[in-house]
Amino acid sequence: GTISAGPDGPLRAKSMIKMARRLPADIPVRGEDIDTIHSSSITLKQIEQLADRVRSALEDASCLGVVITHGTDTMEETAAALECMLHPEKPVVLTGAMVPTKDRGADGPDNVADAIACVGEGSIARLGVVIAMHQRLHAAMEVTKGHTTSTDSFTSGDAGPVGWVTPTAVEIVRAPMRLPLTSTRLEQHVALVRLVAGDTGRLIELAAGDGARGLVVECMGMG
Repeated sequence: GTISAGPDGPLRAKSMIKMARRLPADIPVRGEDIDTIHSSSITLKQIEQLADRVRSALEDASCLGVVITHGTDTMEETAAALECMLHPEKPVVLTGAMVPTKDRGADGPDNVADAIACVGEGSIARLGVVIAMHQRLHAAMEVTKGHTTSTDSFTSGDAGPVGWVTPTAVEIVRAPMRLPLTSTRLEQHVALVRLVAGDTGRLIELAAGDGARGLVVECMGMG
């Protein structure tokens, strides 16, 4: 994703740790590379593999939590999938960047530092999987990307962020509702259909005829 866009090519995990604006002195941080891809190209199989790796890391008693750097195009989907697949009891924080790390005004260094600080604040574990962007914490099942280019691109709608990150503290302002969903795998063939004016239901028929195992229908008004 954008956060890995370094001056000499894609940045690896160790480089992202080094670029963080600040690091906690009392918490060791270890980097590991899984995939270096555009997040718009991520597959459900890759999300499952990521979930397996995060699960394994969290099972290590010495692991306080996990930070995942991720492209912003599909960060909200991966966050929601990890929340449903892991329902973690330790901090799991996704972060990214809207401005490439090689460019002036890059937001990645601050976002990485904030995400690591969140892991050090163990009480955020009760929030479930979160996204840390632009000094805000958003719950995985509430967040969406609301702007294509703004560094303040992620929003949780009327509910607002679940927390804030300052240079000296992580502040939790509310606890989100966590759904009792747990699945180790994702269904590969689910269609998303958005209803619009003049809709005849043809897309639903096509999805069903194509063998979709499920349909998510985005309806109008109150549904």
